[in-house]
Amino acid sequence: MPDFSRIEPFLTEMKKLDTMLVQSQLPLTMDEKQKLLEEHAKIWHTIMHTMQVQRICANCEHCVLWESKYCCAARDMAPIPFEVVNRVGGCSKWYEKDFIPF
Repeated sequence: MPDFSRIEPFLTEMKKLDTMLVQSQLPLTMDEKQKLLEEHAKIWHTIMHTMQVQRICANCEHCVLWESKYCCAARDMAPIPFEVVNRVGGCSKWYEKDFIPF
């Protein structure tokens, strides 16, 4: 299970906002809903495209940090190409941490 302790303050505030929206008894106009969705889209965009991503490989016995690079011991210390999703012809544990398949 991943450790989310570093982002816990963000998650807490997001959950509070979700609770506020669900519990709200205020009927919204279409324009008001649109404005809320626009703000949500800005946050989504910030998370997906602005925040830096730490690219790390899955924990497996093949992945080792060697000469300041992650390399695969099963492939003669070949550097692990984090910029691609590689599930063929190499270690099955290679993946791009922020890859979203849609």
